[in-house]
Amino acid sequence: MINKLKQQYEVILYIGSDNRTNKINTAYINQCLNITSSYYEGFNIESITGVYKGLKEDSIKLTIFTDNIKHIKVLCNDLKTALKQESILYTINKADYNLI
Repeated sequence: MINKLKQQYEVILYIGSDNRTNKINTAYINQCLNITSSYYEGFNIESITGVYKGLKEDSIKLTIFTDNIKHIKVLCNDLKTALKQESILYTINKADYNLI
């Protein structure tokens, strides 16, 4: 029997590194974890390389699957303030999923 697909949102946040070092360290990741955990129970964090204003930097890609997107702007603002970022990019896409 094939389970019916469920629909949620895939939210992806792109967060730049510490502006002083252009690097991501454990404390920086822990700030992301702690702040995001206060809004969502499950998410993924990946280390990626980004380019912002022509400069290469370590970055974080944070992915959340949720049916509740009402906190995304607040989460982004909290992360932006705590991490002293000029901006945080986020995308919201509808996603069909199934757990096997």
